[in-house]
Amino acid sequence: MKAQDLTFRGYKPPATDGDADRAAHALDWAGRKYPMEPIPENIIFRVIYKKRRTPSLNAKEVQVLSSRRQKIKMILRRDYGRGMVTVLGLGIRATVGTEDVLRTDMSAAIRRYIGAAKGVHDRLPLVNLTEVPKTERNKMLLAWFTGIALPHFKGLAKSDVLTKLLSPAFAEKKEEERRKKDDKKS
Repeated sequence: MKAQDLTFRGYKPPATDGDADRAAHALDWAGRKYPMEPIPENIIFRVIYKKRRTPSLNAKEVQVLSSRRQKIKMILRRDYGRGMVTVLGLGIRATVGTEDVLRTDMSAAIRRYIGAAKGVHDRLPLVNLTEVPKTERNKMLLAWFTGIALPHFKGLAKSDVLTKLLSPAFAEKKEEERRKKDDKKS
């Protein structure tokens, strides 16, 4: 379905001042009427503020709404029990059920978690514990790092736990990309 075919007839924006609240409400409504359809943010802006014309995606007010995606996502989760999916170049949408959350929102969150864990592991070589003064001020910091953080992240990096966390579809995609890269080298 094309963006211009999306009609919000019958939709009534909530009586709230917050554009993130309004956008989350509109995405929840669209998730029921147009499941799985990404909605461009300029259309969301037009609908939540009852504008006659759809502003450009580059319009300042649309960019302000775009900058509030994290808040919209939090409101969708908290108030509507939905995740949010960004479809590059097309818009955003609310998730429409558990399977959708698993395939999109949860998979993306796990990929971010894996990236963060790898980032922590990459920083471990920067820490030389012999250079940290053994003062009262550093006592708890060193105990935490050597007793909890260091063993956890060293162990995590040595195991294949992070790889196992990837969703099957994402893991297959990465494996296919690796094969293509290897084929080009040969």
